[in-house]
Amino acid sequence: DTSSQEEELARLRVTLETEETKRTWWQIENIRRKHNYLPLIVNMMKILAEEGKLLPIYHNAREKARARHEKSKEKSKEKSSA
Repeated sequence: DTSSQEEELARLRVTLETEETKRTWWQIENIRRKHNYLPLIVNMMKILAEEGKLLPIYHNAREKARARHEKSKEKSKEKSSA
């Protein structure tokens, strides 16, 4: 009987530790979600623009988006014709 109680106690300790870890992770995630990243993003964009890197990044992203859009259109055409 004592060994089963010890096993149950060990299981409960592991469960408690898991829940405490989850809560710590949730707190970190909540801080991250609530943080205002806008000043960081604006500053990064300013620096990229000053270094002449912003427009190439923009054009590259735009081309990738177009390619993704075209691929999506082709898939939808294939589905509708099948």
